[in-house]
Amino acid sequence: MLQHASGRDDALATEVESEINQYRHQAHCIAEMLATLGHLQLLVHSPRRTSGGEQRASRLTACEAIGVAPAATIASLEAAGARS
Repeated sequence: MLQHASGRDDALATEVESEINQYRHQAHCIAEMLATLGHLQLLVHSPRRTSGGEQRASRLTACEAIGVAPAATIASLEAAGARS
């Protein structure tokens, strides 16, 4: 966009494009976090029909599938389950 502006300042254009790229990267990271949180919410609210060992293995597999650190996630899910 700034490349076609008359009387443009190259330094300003470079600075603005750099800032745009930073915002684009941040938006991508936020979108990934929201997707992960959505998957975790599904895990937390999924029906519990299996035994403890099977349930833990199932959560571990699900966490690995969405790229979440399994040990920390399972511990937090189990702590949340114990409170409810």
